[in-house]
Amino acid sequence: MRRLAVIFAVTAAMLLTAATAFGREMDLVYGGETHRYSADDINILVDGRKIVTNKMPPIVLNEKTFVPVREFFEAVGCSVTGLSGADGFLISYGGRTLQLTADSRSIYVNGELDSLPADEPAPIVINGELMAPMRLIAEKLGFDVGWDGNSGAATLTSPFGGGYISKIVPATVDRADMVYLAYDSPAEPTVNRYGSPDRVVLDFPNTKLTEDYSEYSVNGANVISVRCANHENTARIVLDVRNQPNVLLSRTETGIVIAVSPADQGGAVTSTDDLRNGAYFDPTAFVDSIPQQTSVIVSAGGANAVTDAEYDYGSVVIDAGHGGYTGASSGGIMEDHITLAIALKVRDKLTAAGYNVVMTRTSDVKVSLQSRVDIASRPTNGNAIPVVFVSIHCNSFDDPSTNGTQVYYHTESHYGTILAQNIYDADVANTTLKGSRIRDGSDLYVVRKTVQPAALVETAFISNDSDRAYLTSEEGQEALANGITAGIIKTVQQMMQDRGLV
Repeated sequence: MRRLAVIFAVTAAMLLTAATAFGREMDLVYGGETHRYSADDINILVDGRKIVTNKMPPIVLNEKTFVPVREFFEAVGCSVTGLSGADGFLISYGGRTLQLTADSRSIYVNGELDSLPADEPAPIVINGELMAPMRLIAEKLGFDVGWDGNSGAATLTSPFGGGYISKIVPATVDRADMVYLAYDSPAEPTVNRYGSPDRVVLDFPNTKLTEDYSEYSVNGANVISVRCANHENTARIVLDVRNQPNVLLSRTETGIVIAVSPADQGGAVTSTDDLRNGAYFDPTAFVDSIPQQTSVIVSAGGANAVTDAEYDYGSVVIDAGHGGYTGASSGGIMEDHITLAIALKVRDKLTAAGYNVVMTRTSDVKVSLQSRVDIASRPTNGNAIPVVFVSIHCNSFDDPSTNGTQVYYHTESHYGTILAQNIYDADVANTTLKGSRIRDGSDLYVVRKTVQPAALVETAFISNDSDRAYLTSEEGQEALANGITAGIIKTVQQMMQDRGLV
């Protein structure tokens, strides 16, 4: 783990299937009414692995176990895609597809209409999540569904009893490349190298790709492309590489990461030791902005290189961190929902003050880190770009007593440092949150890669009960938005004064 952290210098990330304590009583909102729900927790094992969902737990309605479709079946290893213009999903698994929509008794299996049995309830939106009968969908996808009396859990057994690779995410960071595999089996792959052309071949025994993957273009320093295919009961991943680089495999909580770096002078190294050392991290942070804290850390690139003459002092960028149900979560609260709510309040306050506000997102969608940087780099007045960039996040930590507000900056950015200090001072003054100091965030992706002065605000700790209550309150969100807005305006005014523009 330490070696991989050195290679990529990446922050520790959240576990995608981390447990959330839902309690046994909750309000369920559906059909335009609120229903009080009280029942024991439901345990579900898939090939012996417990599935835990964060946004909604499995529940029992009309003697049927309902699960949140997207989160549950993605955790199982399926590919789940939302249907345009409808509360529904297309679920793919092991060569099978199933399409369903809310309140409809018509489903499609491999594209063919297959109506629900008379005793099977239709999918329904509950608390904003599409919930559907687990047994029905699982069996349609080829699982055997049963009950384990020893553990008191419902069981799902995959169609062929092996592992699945349900996601492949290649990425390039500076001189190193990585390929993340969402992989649900403890079995280790075999790794072989070949020349002419140079390639690294990984064979995962008793494993299948859940979709018909073909080829991903990477064009990195070490990896040219990734090719994938099923061979009987073996999933094969082929990396087309340059100059036989080092290859290091490490297990994550949700799969495996293949880290590929330039070969040392002593020759290329292949290591699978980290598959056995019990240390986990989540490399999807490189592209999906999933980690608990902020983002990916990078090791190259200048800080805020644009000169003052190229700034549009009437425009700022507000970045609502995460999106698409990503980020930290605690007590059933998702970080990306909080960051968007605060960001929209900041937008409205800045707009009222006469600023043009560029938002990286205005709805619950996933935006890659580089896309956020690209948005911030777009001119808003001739060739001039927005004058500052502020990213809004919620913090999280294993120790639930940790609390307070923090703001990160780039140490080589003069005005970025001032921006962070102004926001921090205003937030501490406007809120009841504990403060400490501004912090060095030089290695955080959006702080380092944006070309204008940037600050990343960790508003409060979503993992702390008191901070979380403040983050979800209208009063707390307003106070934080007031502080962020005041800090931005003060910084922009100082920048203009320093240039003699006011």
